[in-house]
Amino acid sequence: DHPAGQDLRITGGGYELFANNYQRELVTLYDDWADETVRLTSLPSKTAAQMNSTLASRLEELRIDMKTLSRQRIAEASGMGLGEVLGKRASSPEVQRTVTRLVGNADAWIDETVIPGIRERFSQDAIKARTILELPEREAFLRSGLSARRAGVAQGSGSAIAAIFETQKAAGIAENRERRRLGLNPIAVRWVLDDRAEHCEDDPSRGTFGCPSLARVYEQGWDSMVTVPAGNVSCLLNCRCYIEADFEGNGNWRRIT
Repeated sequence: DHPAGQDLRITGGGYELFANNYQRELVTLYDDWADETVRLTSLPSKTAAQMNSTLASRLEELRIDMKTLSRQRIAEASGMGLGEVLGKRASSPEVQRTVTRLVGNADAWIDETVIPGIRERFSQDAIKARTILELPEREAFLRSGLSARRAGVAQGSGSAIAAIFETQKAAGIAENRERRRLGLNPIAVRWVLDDRAEHCEDDPSRGTFGCPSLARVYEQGWDSMVTVPAGNVSCLLNCRCYIEADFEGNGNWRRIT
């Protein structure tokens, strides 16, 4: 419901700034791609079939660029989620498997949702665009159609947000397992709501959790959390919650990101 690329996460934490910047990167990448695609497909001599052929090659470029950026930001987000204390678990099997899964999910979203959505919309618009004889009007029409997919592209920033907390949880589980082996108490964590956000509710039809029902202290740490912010929550990747940890076990809660 908001313009793509707008700063939606306004709490002053590191992950909010990272998420906003990543969303702007995605939108800028897409806008530049769309402008050049419109220029190339709007040439008066092009038939609808030729326009779609040009789009196909352009979509492959977009696919590669989005995946490259996604993998870079997921890797960056994973390191951000670990912080100093959990950073030593970066090479643990749990964390490596989590990062691999998140990259695969992001790739699948680009392949199965973003690219087909743009292709379908443009294919419909290409037929009508051929009836618009004046070049400026034709370009404006095609640009409007591509702009309709802009917000969907911006949602890709959510993959990095999920990576922050998913890798954090994987590393936290590995850390607490080692602590228990040594006879130490696990690191307690608590789920914190952004008091400026509108919060979601449990949705049994989708099997998702409402953030307020998850916002509490977890004495056994990440092991006892059923999901993470931006995970299996009803608000999905729009989640603005974050996690604090009591690393010293003395009630001194600290944000990790």
